[in-house]
Amino acid sequence: MNIVLRGNKTTTPLGSAETYTGPWEDVSSYPGVAVAVFTDQNGTLYIDYSTDAVNVDSTMTYDVSASVPEQHRLTNLRQYFRVRYVNNGTPQTVIRLECIAGEFNLLSASLNSQVSLDADATITRSLPSILELSRGRFTGIAKNNKSGRNGDIDTATVPEWIWENGGVYTGFPDGNAETLRIVSTDANDAAAGTGAQTVTVVGLDENWLIQSETLTLNGVTPVTGSLLFRRVHTASVQTSGSTNTAYNIGTITVSHSTTTANVFLTIQPGRNQSNAAVYTVPDGKIGIKVNLRVEVDRGNSSTISGFVYVREFGKSPRLRRPFTASNTSGFYEEPYAGLTYPAKTDIGIVVTACSANNTAVNASFDIILIDDD
Repeated sequence: MNIVLRGNKTTTPLGSAETYTGPWEDVSSYPGVAVAVFTDQNGTLYIDYSTDAVNVDSTMTYDVSASVPEQHRLTNLRQYFRVRYVNNGTPQTVIRLECIAGEFNLLSASLNSQVSLDADATITRSLPSILELSRGRFTGIAKNNKSGRNGDIDTATVPEWIWENGGVYTGFPDGNAETLRIVSTDANDAAAGTGAQTVTVVGLDENWLIQSETLTLNGVTPVTGSLLFRRVHTASVQTSGSTNTAYNIGTITVSHSTTTANVFLTIQPGRNQSNAAVYTVPDGKIGIKVNLRVEVDRGNSSTISGFVYVREFGKSPRLRRPFTASNTSGFYEEPYAGLTYPAKTDIGIVVTACSANNTAVNASFDIILIDDD
């Protein structure tokens, strides 16, 4: 018969960084324990086992996401059991934590629920996993696509990176994080203008963590943001003239505000979106590059060759995964299980040889981010 472990049960909300610790309870008469918790704030669940109700002999740790039901089933291998819950920096308004000792079937999860990497449920999904990943159904794992274009590579200008500004990429600086500077070459890209009005940038903050900021353009007058960035991955126009039907009229440039030579991205006229095949893995993540595509525009009778630029944090850059592409034969690879990059690794696509002038090249890759725990 199953019983509720009354000592390891709480509905009292926790304050900032506060901890709930249940008492040791003897579970030696039961084959297992099921633990369930629901709360409106992120936190960490700890499940402890002991042989003497004094020393902790084993601990299972689970990240808990706000408003996502967390449940686990454990087999009892020691006499005593308890739970601990550590809240994050925001006070809870609700927590429902309960533990039941007894015998249980395997846990399952609904098709539309988020599935954490530390979940111990047996999960069956009728949809392809890549679709579930794209919809954000898994916590601790996410997908990014990076695509870029360089519209004019000449035989004498290589090496050139695949980004719309052309030439060597300047958005991987080694210096400190700075606020951003954004400016257009056309006065009509402004708050009340007929072109682009606001732009959202997404990148990495001073701690190499993902953040975004929306900036209001002021035409040819530079605008400075308020947040510190080390890297910028994308920039996209959010609002524009004619009730959000217009495109940017000038070239919009995103750079550091002090070290303005650190240009991260440009948005070319009529695009409303940056196009740069560059990326930096956020801190606390592992990046897995699962594919690479490189193509020469069909109208160019040209052959190119190049590499994937990789620079791990604090190390020298490497040119990896050599490729060759032409206007009749593009390059595509999908390495088995992908290529793994640690946190703060810079990645880009570089053309090192080109057989004809005025060659336009497109490149893209998909990278999966997984929590590094």
